[in-house]
Parts: sequence; C-alpha cells; structure tokens
Amino acid sequence: MPVETGVSMADRPETPTAAGGEDWSLKATGSEAGYLTPPTARQIRSLSGHEDAFQVDSFNRALQRNTTAGKLTALFKTKMLSRSSLGAASPSATPTAGKSPAASSGGGQGAAVTADELLQWSSEPIPTSLLRLAPEHAARAVKMFAGILRYCGDAPGSDSINQAQAIETAQKLLHQGLKRPELRDELYMQLVKQTRGNPSSHSRAKAWGMFNLVAASMPPSKDFTGLISEYIHSAVQDMDDAEEAKQAAVATWQALKRSTKCGPRRTLPSVEEIVAHLQSHRLTTIVFFLDETFEEVAYDITTSVAEAVEQLAGLIRLQNYQTFTLYEAVRPVNPKLNPEPMPDEHLLLDEHRYVADIVAELRHPRVVREGCQSRLLFKKRMFRETDEAISEPQFINLSYVQAQHDYLAGNYPVVREDAAQMAALQIHAEHGPGLDQDPDCFMAGIERFVTRQVLMTRPRDEWRTDVGARYKALAQHTKEDARTQFMRILRTLPYGNATFFAVRRIEDPIGLLPPRLILGINKRGVHFFRPVPKEYLHSAELRDIMQFGSSSQAVFFKMRVAGVLHIFQFETRQGEDICMALQTHINDIMMKRYSKVKQAAASDAGKAGTDGVQPAALPPSGMGGNSAYNAKMEEHLKEQQQQVEEAQQALATAQQAESQVRLENESLIGELKDLRDMLSSEAANRATLQDQLDETERQLAELRNELDMTKSALTAATAMANEHCGKVEVEHARLAELEGLIDAKHKELEEVQARLTAATRAAESAAAERDLLERKVQRLEKGKETEVKGESRARG
Repeated sequence: MPVETGVSMADRPETPTAAGGEDWSLKATGSEAGYLTPPTARQIRSLSGHEDAFQVDSFNRALQRNTTAGKLTALFKTKMLSRSSLGAASPSATPTAGKSPAASSGGGQGAAVTADELLQWSSEPIPTSLLRLAPEHAARAVKMFAGILRYCGDAPGSDSINQAQAIETAQKLLHQGLKRPELRDELYMQLVKQTRGNPSSHSRAKAWGMFNLVAASMPPSKDFTGLISEYIHSAVQDMDDAEEAKQAAVATWQALKRSTKCGPRRTLPSVEEIVAHLQSHRLTTIVFFLDETFEEVAYDITTSVAEAVEQLAGLIRLQNYQTFTLYEAVRPVNPKLNPEPMPDEHLLLDEHRYVADIVAELRHPRVVREGCQSRLLFKKRMFRETDEAISEPQFINLSYVQAQHDYLAGNYPVVREDAAQMAALQIHAEHGPGLDQDPDCFMAGIERFVTRQVLMTRPRDEWRTDVGARYKALAQHTKEDARTQFMRILRTLPYGNATFFAVRRIEDPIGLLPPRLILGINKRGVHFFRPVPKEYLHSAELRDIMQFGSSSQAVFFKMRVAGVLHIFQFETRQGEDICMALQTHINDIMMKRYSKVKQAAASDAGKAGTDGVQPAALPPSGMGGNSAYNAKMEEHLKEQQQQVEEAQQALATAQQAESQVRLENESLIGELKDLRDMLSSEAANRATLQDQLDETERQLAELRNELDMTKSALTAATAMANEHCGKVEVEHARLAELEGLIDAKHKELEEVQARLTAATRAAESAAAERDLLERKVQRLEKGKETEVKGESRARG
C-alpha cells in the first residue's frame, strides 16, 4: 500500500517500485509534496579518486549559514504534512527515521554530507559550487544549478515555463560552459547530481536531455572524463528499455564520445540547433563540387567534418573517399573592397571541426562586411601516387574535375602543343565525337578549354585547325579514355597533380622570388610560380628539402639550392596544410620503397624455398653454364639482404625515435601536470589578489567620489568668486561713473558759482548805477522843480 503524502495520485510524480523488500525513505522538500525515493543511489566507483576536487567542508558550512527562518518554516510545514500523512499510512509503509542525503544537500540542518551524497538529486538550490572553484566562479555555479532546476521543472513555479524560456535557459548554461572552461566540470557534476536518484520521471528525462545537450556541445576535462563516462554507462545499463530517459542517456553516451574526440564547440549552439537536437532532428546544409553541382548534407550539433565527408561520399556513391575532404571556398564579391579580380581561396577545414560551427561562421555578418562570399566545397585534399591504382569511376570523375579546374585556373603552365592536345581531350570528354561539325560550338569549346594566356599566343584559325585534327584522332576513344589521357598528361608535368597555396615572400636569400607567389606541392617536391601572369619559376626536389615547419602565420623551408643550404620563409595561413602535404608525399615515397624492398626479399625467399636450395649450398663457380647464373643470384640475394638489413635498421631507428618521443611526451605530460598544479595555485593567488584588487577599487571609488565632491565644491566656490568679482567690477564701474558725475557736477557748480558771482557783481554794479541814476534823476527833478519854480516866479 503506498504511503499517503497529502496529494492525489494524479499529481504525484512517478516513483520506482520497491524490489526485494528494500527499505524506502520519504523525501520531503520545502514547497513540494514528499517523494518516495531509494535511500541510496548506485555507487560511482571512480569517485574516490576525485573526492579532493569536491569542496564538501565548504558546502556543509554554507548549508549551516543558509539555514534561514523561511527555510525552517517551510521545513516545519513539510514535517507537519508528513506526520499527518504517516498517521493514515499502514505500518508496512512506515518510512525510515533517517533523512535522505538529497534533502540534506538542499537545505536545512542535517548531518554533514559526503561527496557521494553531494552527487544525489535535490530540488533545493545549492549554497555554493560542488567543486573547488574561485569565488567568482562559485557564484556563477550557484546560478547554473538554479537554471538546471528551472529547466527540469524542479524549482517552484518552473512547471509553467514554455519552450522558448526553456531553450533560453539551456543556452545560458551552454554559454557559461563554453565561455568559461573552469565551469565545465562543475556543470557536468551538477547534471550528474540531478540525474542520479531523481524520483520524478519527467524531471529525470529533462535532466538527461540537458545532459545530452551539454555532452554534445563540450567535453569535460580529462580529469573527469573517466568518472562521467563510468556514470553514464552504468546509468544506461540500469535503465529499463521503456523508460523515457534511456534514449536521452544513450544519446548522451554517444555525444560524449564524439565531443571528447573533437573538443568543444567554437560557437554557441543556436535556438534552431538546440530544438533540432532535443527533438532528434537534423539540420541540412549545401556542399558544392568544383563543377558547380551540389548535395544536401544533414548535420546536428556533434557532426564533424570527417562524418560529413563520409556521409557525402555515401550520397554520391564514392567508395575511395580517404583523400577527399571539405574546404571553405572564399570568393570576393564586393568590387569596392576588392577592385582587382581575385581567384577563389580554398581553406582546408580540420576534420575534427563541427559542421554547425562552420555553418554559423559562414552565416556571420562579418563575412558579408569583408566583401566575401563563402561556401562549403568538396574536393580532394591532394593527389597521391596511390591514386593511379584506383579504377572507381566516381573517383576518376571527381579527380578529373579537380585536375581540369586547376588547369583552367592556370595552375599548370603548358606549351601550345600540350594545350592543344588537352583541349581536344576535354572537348571529347565533355561532348564526345562530332562537335567539330558545328564550327561556332567547337571554337567556343576551344576558348573554354584553353587558358587565356596560352590562347593569345596564336590566331584562332590556327587553334581551330590544330585542335580539330587532334580531336578527330580521338573519335574511336570513349569519354573515360579522354579523361584518363588528360590526367596522364598532367602527371607527366614536373608540377603535375600538385596542391597549390598562395603565399607572400618573407625571406628569400637568393632574391629571385616575387613578393607574391604560388607554391605547388606534389610527389616530386616544391614548385614556385609567379601568380600574374602565371609563370613557372623554380622547383626543389624532396631530397633537397632538409627541414620544414610552420606557424599560424608562416611556413619555412630549409633546402639546398645549387648545393648550398638556404632558409626560405613565406607568409600564409595554410602553413600546417603545406607541411602536411609535404610529409604525406614523403611518407608515400618511403612506404613505396619499403614495400618494394619487402616484396623483393619475400619473392627471393619464396624462390629459394621453392627450389629447395639455400644460398650457402650453391654449386661452385666452375660447374658448367649455371655457375654465372648462380653467382649473379647470390650477388642479388646479398644485395637484397643488405637492403632488408638497412630497412630493418631504419625501422629500429624509427622505433627508437618513437620510444624517445613517447618518453618526451610522458615527461611533457608530467610537466603539464606540474604546470596545472602551479596554475591552480596561481588561480588561488589570483582570486586573493582579485579580492584585494576589488577592495582597492572600492576604496579608489570612494576616493574618486570624494574627489568629485571636492571638485564640485571647488567649482561652485570658483563660480561664486567669479560672480563676486564680476559684481565688484560692476560696482567699481558704477562708482567710477558716479565719481565722474560728481566731478562734472562739481565743475558745473563751480561754473554756476562763478556765474553767480559774476551775476552778483553785475547786480551790485547795476544797483550802484541805479542809485547813481536815481540820484541823477532826483537832481534833475530838483533842478526841474527849481526851474519851474523860477519860471513861475518869473511869470508871476
């Protein structure tokens, strides 16, 4: 009888069935109903070797610090619900008194957790990272685990998130792992934790889906690869075939093997890629051939270039595809950025690169801004000597298309006779016999299959006559014969079947090479060409090349020229491809020589065994006519034996060199381990210094704030002072103006006083004159009165 937990059967998640009388414990979390879970999960045997990487003590201390009143209240409510549920349960279903490790790892005050208990499912957030990380990474790890809870539906309220929100959460988790390699192992351990002992089938399926997505996008570190592989493999074995999460677990196992081989993604998986991966769908992209035909190739997050090549070979029914691979064909399309016509540049793609990364880079807007158009191209990596023994029609056709493309691009300078013969062969391989009946079409074929530089060396009529005669001679041959003859003519050239690389000159001790040139590499050596116009300059045989090497931006050759060793250096981004092509041809020649010696020795030994005659039992030289033959045979056997001994010595030397390289590799691994330990200690010191730097920056920020406040106060005071000075100057101006007015008034007053004084004087003189006149008038009046009186007296 199941234990009652206060929820209906429809709401309770799916739980495993107890088998063999095994005890089950009741797991109760903060805001959820209890889950029936097994008390322990399957042990991870290799975990004992990684316990030092887990910060168990710090995790337990963080658990104690994070015991807040809210969590205690939630735990109290959960216990009350559990008690009420247990009161109605049967005695046979009574849970154990112990608390599950998952409950203690999520929160609350319980016993200290161990590393094994740390990696068991929990629906509660973790207080700190599971692994020993720097403080800033530990904070990000806590956020990562919260994102996993939200994605799996274990966090409160996360059941209602839609697909877009879930994909956004998944993208954020992938971004953290891809951007910060320090967090990849932490992300893997968190996913192990959420898939180990998870009682909910829905949450377990979501967690394994996220596990699959992470394993497809990035591998763990080498230290944790074994642990994670063991866990995934054992988890797959424990799951039932009908279980929903098993398919995702199996896909996780396959994705982990592929990402461990190819490394992490270079770009963040897009929403389209994530949706397709989770739904087990595949995206498609177009791959072109040199004849402008194309095929669609399906890919997912983990599809590498090597897998895409194998898939494409199956689509076109190509069995011998080992020398074929994918290239990025870059074509300049912007005349403003590239005014001069430039040929396509073919960049070899590493077979371990992800197709999804390449497609994302081809769609990047930067490619358009640079004035280039890029696409995927399928062609041979190089022409090898072993290609001549392959008779597969599809292989021959693709090899012919590539050789023809290189020839028409001007990579194989030839004389006019060879150009006429090759034009006739190409016309016959393209159209068969009878095209010469139409003069216009035939001349168009000549202009198409003869390079422009050679075509201008003589009139069109001469070309029509010469090529026409050669074309008629091929009437009895098939198209395949024409292609084979075309390839044979190219192979006879010193630089035939070469792989071409555009380079820039850096160091030329002889001083004869142009600044830009093209290197051609084939089984005969290295060939130098002038690009425009295409002109053959010089060749260096493989036996004259003493040493070669490359960097990310250059390649160098130490080779013998006229018996003197010189070092040539060229600028190129394809230095590794150049060295690989050279080394491949050298290996082919050595293997061919070794196989010839071995075959000759085996044939001689077989003849001696068939005849039943040992070399030491040959008859003496004086026995008739067979003595000369036996002497020659003995001498030949001695030469073959000497060659075999030389080959054995060379093999022993190579094995000794290999053992030496292996020892050096082991020492380098030891040094790398020491460097990693030093790096970890430096990381701890860096974290301490970072804390000190943060504190210093905080103090500096405070000082900057104080300085800004002081500057503001000083600016205000300066403004007030300037304003005061302005007011003072105005007052001084007004005072000067008033003083000028006062002076003017004083002058006016003085003038008025002067005028008043003059007026007073004039008034006084006028008054004196008036008095004088009055006196005169009085005297006159008196005189007149006297006269009147005299006259009156005289009359009387």
